[in-house]
Amino acid sequence: MSDSLAGLAALRRGIVEARRTGRTLVAVRAWEPPEGDALYRARPEPSWARLWADEARRRLDGAFELAVGVPPADLRGTAAGDDRSEPAVAP
Repeated sequence: MSDSLAGLAALRRGIVEARRTGRTLVAVRAWEPPEGDALYRARPEPSWARLWADEARRRLDGAFELAVGVPPADLRGTAAGDDRSEPAVAP
């Protein structure tokens, strides 16, 4: 999810669909370490990973602010981030 116009429209649509279906809204902001994933995996630095994850979370919160003001209180929701501990696996 991004704070682009398309990203904000997708977030608004997700809110509408979560309300309509009674499902949990999961907002995800993907990120990659500035030096690239391969270098980070070779020499991981947890303090930098936390810094980047915090920045991704701030951007996610900012996207909610731009899209709807605040995260909707009437929805179950979660924000997901990549903690860089293990590679993601498709279901």
